[in-house]
Amino acid sequence: MPGTLRRPSRPLPSIKQAGLGTKLAADNAWTHILCAQALEREEHIGAATAHLIYAVEEAVKARILYRWPQLKATMSEGDLR
Repeated sequence: MPGTLRRPSRPLPSIKQAGLGTKLAADNAWTHILCAQALEREEHIGAATAHLIYAVEEAVKARILYRWPQLKATMSEGDLR
């Protein structure tokens, strides 16, 4: 599209990077759940809700990275982006 900035494309993660990223994303998801619980105890419901959303995003990322070897074997690079 005219006038649209395009980010330079980064390489897709290797299988090893995906494995490391799986653990990191899962750990981040758990940390966001703990943050949400702490915020809820202090009755900061909006912020707690935001952290639950972040937890779901990280959990989805962990699942994708966990399945990365299968995804990489069956999907095109364009589809993976």
